[in-house]
Amino acid sequence: MTALRAEDEFLAERKDRFSGAVIGALAGDALGRRVRHLPWSAIEEAFGPRGVTELEGSPPGELMSDGAAAMALTLDGMIKADRALLAGAPDPLIELERVYEQWASGGAAAGRLAPQLPEHRVGSRYILQLRERLGLEDGFRSELPEVSPLYSAIPMGLWESHPVAVFELVDRVMGFTGESEATVGASRAAAVLIQQNIMTGQYVRGFGQILEADRRHYPASLRKSLEAAQTLARRPITPERIENLGTGEDPESALAIAACAVHAAEMDFDEAVRIAVNHSGDSAITGALAGAIMGSSFTGQDRIPVHWASGLMSAKVLVKLANDAGEQFAENPRDDAEWHHRYPITARPPERGAAHEVLVSEREELFLRHWRDFWWNRRELSRDGVGNTFPRLAEEALGADAVAAWWTRVREGTEVRWSRRFPKHAGTLASQVERAVPGLVLGAAVGDAVGWRACGADAGSGQVTAATQLMAFAVEGLIGARVSLRSSGWPDRNEVLPCTFLGYQVWMHAQGREWSEIMTGRHAGTFPQPVGWLSRRPELRFVRAPDERIADEMREFSEKTGRVPADAQTDSRSCGPLMSALPLSIWCTDPDELVTLATRNTAMTHGPVVRAASAALAVLCNGLVRERALPDAVAAAVDAVRALDGASPVLGALEAALALSRGSASDEQVRAAFPRAAEADQAVGAAVCVALLHQDDAGAALRAAAGGGSWVAAICGALLGIGRGVEALPAAEVAALDVREVLEQLARDAVVEFGSADDPDDPEWFSRYGHGLGD
Repeated sequence: MTALRAEDEFLAERKDRFSGAVIGALAGDALGRRVRHLPWSAIEEAFGPRGVTELEGSPPGELMSDGAAAMALTLDGMIKADRALLAGAPDPLIELERVYEQWASGGAAAGRLAPQLPEHRVGSRYILQLRERLGLEDGFRSELPEVSPLYSAIPMGLWESHPVAVFELVDRVMGFTGESEATVGASRAAAVLIQQNIMTGQYVRGFGQILEADRRHYPASLRKSLEAAQTLARRPITPERIENLGTGEDPESALAIAACAVHAAEMDFDEAVRIAVNHSGDSAITGALAGAIMGSSFTGQDRIPVHWASGLMSAKVLVKLANDAGEQFAENPRDDAEWHHRYPITARPPERGAAHEVLVSEREELFLRHWRDFWWNRRELSRDGVGNTFPRLAEEALGADAVAAWWTRVREGTEVRWSRRFPKHAGTLASQVERAVPGLVLGAAVGDAVGWRACGADAGSGQVTAATQLMAFAVEGLIGARVSLRSSGWPDRNEVLPCTFLGYQVWMHAQGREWSEIMTGRHAGTFPQPVGWLSRRPELRFVRAPDERIADEMREFSEKTGRVPADAQTDSRSCGPLMSALPLSIWCTDPDELVTLATRNTAMTHGPVVRAASAALAVLCNGLVRERALPDAVAAAVDAVRALDGASPVLGALEAALALSRGSASDEQVRAAFPRAAEADQAVGAAVCVALLHQDDAGAALRAAAGGGSWVAAICGALLGIGRGVEALPAAEVAALDVREVLEQLARDAVVEFGSADDPDDPEWFSRYGHGLGD
């Protein structure tokens, strides 16, 4: 399914984002060509300390740049390829290859685009390169890391809603001209960035998808460059500093410079393009990439200031192509005589008869569901890659004849449907989630209340503290993240991070701070009031033992940066992030995935030690969800975080917990072993130790854990609740909770979203948890 071929309320927004990618790329390319290859000293002398910032009118009759021409031809070819695909062509991408060949052979054969193409421009390096390479034998691979193909990669993000399909398109097209591995890797990244922006409007998710994807998809050097770009963007940007990323004359540095500019500009299109082009090197491609990324983010072309239109000589042609692509790649593409004339193809369209629908059989549906689970859970694919793995598995599961018959129905023009479900836990694991989630939520709350009493609170109140608040908002955010992901069609783990951060902001509001003070600047229009149903529950509005480090980060966000932090620089070891790590245990079953999620979430507010403690806790709890014995779950957590920065104190605490439990230590010995239980590493160690010593008596465990404070008791209660269920918790303590009704509803909702047979899709559900959609 293409990035637009879906019937939903966000289709118009996605079209606008794709048009924004094309227009933004044109703007950045045009501005960059004004200073391309000039040293920064010359740029500064000519344009002042901010460098070049705006376009001037182009000379009459000037043709579009090579980069713009590459985008135009790629769009033209993609429209024809999609028409061929729908017509049943066995290899629709031949249409795209033919467009390139026609252009390179002289331009006249390129049809209606020929008058605008720079086929005879002196020094047109990309055209000469195409002419030279298209005639070479298959398998040729250049050793030169070219940047021109990155222009072609920009529109490729429209091809499919699945990144793997975009990879396959990029690989095939780059194979036409034998591009280098570095060029292919950077082109993959550029195309997927645009694809993710089209689908979600959030460039942060796109960059995160690249940094966190399977390492086989992108070169390690590209990841390193993008990570360096993110780090550099947190400092005041100057041309001298941005040149530390390179010159933009190779594909990886070009993408890194664009990424740095986008991150540093914080949603300001003009600023992103200005930063991207004012440096010594290839300013045209860096400007084009930054413009495409910013133009396809958020609401798309509406965010591009109107003043760019006057200086874009090729905008009319490209905008027309972008609009045509929006029509072709939509749910019901055009198919009239004028369309056939505008985008002729060699494949013969199917005969138009009475429309009818062929439903996928039960067996086919089962296989397709298993295939999606196979991919989304990131299990190892065969060495032949995804493109060959799918048909091989299909034939093994269904038989070659059944697969051939299925594709025949597609080629005949019939409509083949299957339910599009986001993968979820099924079978045994679903029942484990149903047992574990209520135990986690209520166990943490009971432990928190017991620990709070031990600190001197009213013994009969059932009051909880900020520990339970944070855990509740984290569960709500996790449900919202999954709702957003299954609605957008592609599982991007980075959806969890903004939802967690938003949960922290709602938590700050629950602490009594005005929402207008928390959500400021450009975010205020998106979230004019607190989101989620928990924000409206008075039971969760109180101030009891808050995590001051998280509170400080929220104040920093609202008062200064306005940007979600990614690498907090602090020595604080406070325990707040541990409560967000607890519910991550139901997100997936892969320990590496859990470690990545937990460390990235915690990095928003805390340093390496707390990140490692959060990761260990998430993996440990996931083991308990899957009904592993507590000592085995602890051992798995130790193995999972051993290589992390800051892991040493966490490993020491967990190993001490195991040793003390084997020696049947007294409660006093446990407290003595973990004297700084308000710090995350020791809080996890103390909670695990107490849970190991009192596995069969939750009441005794909670009383012992309370000696370390409410954080330790809350974690201990969660461990016991996950491992043994709500029934193991002291019934009187559960009944006395002042937030019991809210937490029970929250737990039921989490079970429905993560463990039920069918995804909830009623309007009330999206009203409760769909606040991340379409932002």
